Amino acid sequence: MRDGLSPAPDDPPAAELWLVDGYNALHAALLGGSQSQERRQAWWQAEQRQRLIDRVSSFRDRAASIHIVFDGSRPVVGSGDGEHEDAAGTRVAVVFAPSADDWLVAAVRGDQRPERIAVVTGDRQVAGRCRHAGAAVIGPRTFLAYCEG
Repeated sequence: MRDGLSPAPDDPPAAELWLVDGYNALHAALLGGSQSQERRQAWWQAEQRQRLIDRVSSFRDRAASIHIVFDGSRPVVGSGDGEHEDAAGTRVAVVFAPSADDWLVAAVRGDQRPERIAVVTGDRQVAGRCRHAGAAVIGPRTFLAYCEG
């Protein structure tokens, strides 16, 4: 068991594109879902976002593309359009959206082949909406178990 996560199954589910509900995954899996005031404030910090990005960058399926979506409308340094930034040297794109939940659902609904997408979230409403639109859904702890670290 690593970082309180269950052992990783042998192979991750097949998906070409993984969409990660950033703060949901960070809170549920890496910060242990703690509700203390100190922990709640920590999960919004750049250091914690980077911790998740680093972990996701080691996802076992090297052919997969990954987008981590965080709530927020602030521009990201070096992104050009203020919404996307590729993590240095990885295949992970970081997206800031006014509502990560809405962004995830819209991305699945707008894709011509939603069956190629896996959404990582522990949010039941987002999971249901994404499944209904044709994507697979996996919990944050299970997904992060597929990441080295």
